[in-house]
Amino acid sequence: MKKIILSCCAVLLLLSCKDDVKIPENFDYGKIENGVYDNKFFNFELAFNDQWSVQTKEQMHQMSENSRNTMAGNNQNLKNTLQASQINVADLFSIFKFPVGSVTGGNASLIINAENLKSFPNVKTPRDYMVAARELLDQTSLKLIYEKEPYTKTIGGKQFIGMEIFNQDYNLTQDYFVTLRNGFAISMVLSYDNPEDQQELYKMLDTIQFE
Repeated sequence: MKKIILSCCAVLLLLSCKDDVKIPENFDYGKIENGVYDNKFFNFELAFNDQWSVQTKEQMHQMSENSRNTMAGNNQNLKNTLQASQINVADLFSIFKFPVGSVTGGNASLIINAENLKSFPNVKTPRDYMVAARELLDQTSLKLIYEKEPYTKTIGGKQFIGMEIFNQDYNLTQDYFVTLRNGFAISMVLSYDNPEDQQELYKMLDTIQFE
């Protein structure tokens, strides 16, 4: 399961090995109430399946920590860099079909992160960000197949750029969407290994509304 989580987080950390920018003081990580995730900073909300397992802020932080350690391996310099870079990335929302670590097979998930782009003036569009993500993934040892070229998808009335990736190691498909808002790249990663889980994830995605 660690490598599956890694393949999500790798693209979400694609720009974070640069200057420390920090998350602004007025940033809102969002709140969960009555089966709805609500974020005032980005002005969007998401209704989720309350039968699934929502991660706490501490659990999301630990998952990111584990992923960075897996990425770095024995390279202490890279580990230090990734640790420092986390200040630019905000873990917003993460939900898994089953509690993390409770199953040995596939565990469908939706992960939403935001990355501060203040120090990255060359990233002007979601497509710019997506191109950089693919360049990073091409440098990893993951056996990936890009099922679709970057395409446009409207989510909650806002335009996203999407990319579909198949992980051959785990027979896992990941649909990765990104948009820019309030100086951040908002990334949403849907991971699944069967049509039923895919359908359930897209039901949740379809509930998103931006104000």
